Amino acid sequence: DGHVYILDKVNARRHYWRCERKMECHGRIITELVNGEHVLKRETKCHLHAPHICRGDIINARAAIRDTAPTSREAPARVVQEVCNSVNVAARQELPSDSAMRQLVRRVRKAGLPREPDSVEDLVIGDRFRFSLQGKSFLRRDSICDDGARIFVFCTDENLRHLESSATWLMDGTFKTVSRLFEQMYTIHGYVHGALFPLVYCLMSRRTQLAYQQLLRDVTDLAAEHQVLLSPSDIIVDFEIASINAVRVELPDANIHGCFFHLCQILWRRVQSLGLSRLYVENINDFATRVRQLAALAFLPVEEVREAYSAVKPLFPPESSTLLDWWETNYVLGRPVRRTTADGQAVVIRSTPTFPPSLWNVCRLTNDEQPRTNNGVEAWHRRWNTLVGSEHVGTFSLITQMQAEQETTET
Repeated sequence: DGHVYILDKVNARRHYWRCERKMECHGRIITELVNGEHVLKRETKCHLHAPHICRGDIINARAAIRDTAPTSREAPARVVQEVCNSVNVAARQELPSDSAMRQLVRRVRKAGLPREPDSVEDLVIGDRFRFSLQGKSFLRRDSICDDGARIFVFCTDENLRHLESSATWLMDGTFKTVSRLFEQMYTIHGYVHGALFPLVYCLMSRRTQLAYQQLLRDVTDLAAEHQVLLSPSDIIVDFEIASINAVRVELPDANIHGCFFHLCQILWRRVQSLGLSRLYVENINDFATRVRQLAALAFLPVEEVREAYSAVKPLFPPESSTLLDWWETNYVLGRPVRRTTADGQAVVIRSTPTFPPSLWNVCRLTNDEQPRTNNGVEAWHRRWNTLVGSEHVGTFSLITQMQAEQETTET
């Protein structure tokens, strides 16, 4: 009838209800249970206000969110959308704002989770978060590095076997959703029947070379304990020197490839930081064409890169000198170093570049029809951020999402 009642007391089969606005209204009714359902017996006092026709629909919508949120894998916005679509237009206009209802989804999901500690040293992962939704061991390592970094490794035995079968690994980190106790969630992706899946999830409190080495040791040692040999042929990473060096140490037989997409991003950002954006956007003096030629060097056989760069360099306009110095120092030739020979002559040699052509060259990958970029992982990150639905969620909320994502992988 447009009024909402709150249970006041129960006497035998009779239930006594009062208006939800009891401070300003004396409205009361009595119901009686008949075959498990409430039947109105009588209204004992009249209401002092008009009925709110949509009030019941609004309460039911909020209840639907509370019922759906804990078990749904959908992003909060999607949960809210589905509930809103189930109510009539009049009630929909009276619902709280979308942001308020999304926040309700997050509060419901957070309820019942352990409290987040103040430091990563105090973090204790209980049994509820140590297993996948199918009851398989999921939290496999909890390590502390020599530099104090703490690393949690999540995966299943089946994931390790898939990783063994995948000749190419794609590794990358995401920072947006991770708890403030950690610097990143790092994932190792591999191919399963031609499709790319996250197979190892790692929470890292630091992003040092020692931390990355510990992570890789944890994964390879865990695999060895289960008679699984991890020996990837190719690993695609971003241009983070700490992770690259860690792979060189822990997986020395793997070919390391910097993600071509990240290479292009790095090149463009340098163009911007040097104030050359206008030259690029308007292609003044063919500047944009020349910059793209720098990136295109990645598709040549690696032994031809330096010679090709020497041919392209004179074609750049004079304003490009700082850009070219940066490029050849870090990506092609290395930094010039003055040395004195035994007979006292001064010579200039080149140190090894931070990212030598062998690291960012994609010629073989292209010829072998292998991925040249981490774009598949970046797409997964975007999906992951949407599913989590908020920035810097608590550790236990994040692990809950990992468990749900693992369930998707297993099915």
